[in-house]
Amino acid sequence: MTEFDIKKFICERIRTIRLSKKISSESLTEYLRISRASVVNIEKGRQGASIETLIKLSYLFKCDVSDFLPSATLIDPCISSMIDDVYKKSIDKATRHLIKKKSLLDIQIKDIENKIYNER
Repeated sequence: MTEFDIKKFICERIRTIRLSKKISSESLTEYLRISRASVVNIEKGRQGASIETLIKLSYLFKCDVSDFLPSATLIDPCISSMIDDVYKKSIDKATRHLIKKKSLLDIQIKDIENKIYNER
């Protein structure tokens, strides 16, 4: 599932839940204090819903914010690749950091060895 697919899913869920609760789009515009065009654009996926909007909707619809989101099984490939990228970058950064630390420790060990050798 791509980022676009996730946004589209969220927008479709908003509309589905609104209709199931028998709430008009006009009521939604008043509650959210946004234009009717914005509500239509959100429900059609042309405009994303902010976190603030999702929280307000969850109160209005008496549901959890997670009810608007796709299940992990649907987004797993998308998240897996993002996690892999973050993991690889973290590992690369940690590896570079450890190599620098090892180099500094090697220098310190050499200095200590030289001091000990020179003191004899």
